Amino acid sequence: MDEPTNKQFKITWEVHPGDMVKIREYDWQTESRVYYYGVVVADIEMDQLTIFPHVAVYMFKAQKIEFHGPSHIEIISRR
Repeated sequence: MDEPTNKQFKITWEVHPGDMVKIREYDWQTESRVYYYGVVVADIEMDQLTIFPHVAVYMFKAQKIEFHGPSHIEIISRR
């Protein structure tokens, strides 16, 4: 059996302005995953209202800036 551990783990999210990312979203009309691409344009932000960290991403297809959290972003290439 595994021993119980009392170690604290610190999870880091290393995304920086200039990184190219793939955004994963779910389309409720077609009931499928949809992937979009973009570039991170700002550092990680943490607000009390949103609780979770997020970054501003310029979306190529929509041609606008949207905010996305770590559960939706995959880094494709570093700056």
